[in-house]
Amino acid sequence: MALRNVMRPQASLWLHLDYRTVHYVKVMCDEIFGAGAFRGEIVWVLSSGLLESTMALVLRDDRLVGAVLIGDSNDALWYRDLIRGGHDVSAIRENLIFGRAFCDASTDARLKEAA
Repeated sequence: MALRNVMRPQASLWLHLDYRTVHYVKVMCDEIFGAGAFRGEIVWVLSSGLLESTMALVLRDDRLVGAVLIGDSNDALWYRDLIRGGHDVSAIRENLIFGRAFCDASTDARLKEAA
């Protein structure tokens, strides 16, 4: 609560969190700032020995609203179509950063589980 008291009404708070804690901190921030104050999140992956690219995806209300792709960008047109179409990506959100092939595979697996 002390944080909210020292922030101006137009201030922004950017947090960099581990995927294991982000949900707990979001709930805490909802209690402090109100559930309507959350604007979006940036999901990113840095290059490693296995990946030859760096990327960041910007999500708002379960929709992809931006993407930064550096290096291997085989899925660039697919990300562009998701952004332009305003599609709800909640069903593929956990695999979205890994590209279309991972999202298609996870969607196929969910459909088989539901059958």
